[in-house]
Amino acid sequence: MELSQWDFIKNLLSNGPHIEGDHNKIPNASFFCLQILAFWLSWTRKLYSKDGILNLSKELLNTLKKWKESVVVAEEKELITKLYEDFIRFPPAEDMDGHRVKVNNNALNNNKNNNSIDGGADIIEIEEVKDTRTPAEKADEARANGNELFKKKLYKEAIEAYKEAIRHDNTRAAFYANLAAAWLQLSKQIQNEVKKLKNLRVNDGIDEKNANMFKHAEKCIEACKDAIKRDPTYVKAFHRFGQALDILGKKADALNKLKEAKKVLQAEIRSKPPKEVLKKLKKLKKSIGNLEADIKERQEAEDRASNGWGINNINVSNNGNKKKGKTDKKKKKKKKLIEELDNDDDDDSSNSIVVDPKVNRIASKLLKRKNFKGV
Repeated sequence: MELSQWDFIKNLLSNGPHIEGDHNKIPNASFFCLQILAFWLSWTRKLYSKDGILNLSKELLNTLKKWKESVVVAEEKELITKLYEDFIRFPPAEDMDGHRVKVNNNALNNNKNNNSIDGGADIIEIEEVKDTRTPAEKADEARANGNELFKKKLYKEAIEAYKEAIRHDNTRAAFYANLAAAWLQLSKQIQNEVKKLKNLRVNDGIDEKNANMFKHAEKCIEACKDAIKRDPTYVKAFHRFGQALDILGKKADALNKLKEAKKVLQAEIRSKPPKEVLKKLKKLKKSIGNLEADIKERQEAEDRASNGWGINNINVSNNGNKKKGKTDKKKKKKKKLIEELDNDDDDDSSNSIVVDPKVNRIASKLLKRKNFKGV
């Protein structure tokens, strides 16, 4: 119990994610402190409480609650939730102020071989640690944490961090755009998983994955709308909006949204921004153009397929003429081409399909014929 007289507990509490400080820059610092705090409280309750009841002050319970609401790492969130729910079951110690714990002295005396003759309760006082950060500072820290998690591809945790930033400041478009990016990446992850399953001819679980993929894409769209509402010139929000619509299979809507993105982007470029910003804008412009071209190409391929002139219906030789006979070698070649199309991926859209130029030329000519009815 001597530990309670030092700054031991005070320092543990001051390392929570809800407190401003350099400890937030150290990976897992708050989690380690939480593990020690959880052990100490459990140990104290077991050895120095009556009937396993340990009363915490309201302030201490509120600190645990703030910790629970601020944390974004899954394991840490699970531990603080269990710890808080474990001790909130007991009535708070109404007769105590500050961050303190009330233990039963009878149990305390038994563990000290009855060296103390006083009865009643022993109060351990912990100096209260106040969070002096402004809402804007809290929001910036949460966003910075989200960005680090995003870089590590921990998108679910990043989403929680961005939501925390928005709770502190819901006026900034960048927070919503970051949130949209995390939802979009989650959707793309599932999209790639579905592709792999299809390539392996595995159908189990695909429907559920598709449902989650669409759900995440819709969440991305919601966040994009919130970002654009706060800043109608936020180009990245338009770009992510278009990608999410493409995942949902709404190609026409996606193209319209990308057209809006290009319009906003051109206005930004015309405003003569600094060189570094201009470089990023041009890179974004190229990415938008690639996605737009990719969607149009897939639309054309679908149109050809609907008219009976998909890839499976066209046999292309070296001189571009159609031959009647089909050898086993040509069949294998055609199968390989289809598999390549199925496996193709793109930075802006994992639904990308690349069609042989010869096929495009032949199919385009056939579609232009007035009397063409397909095969």
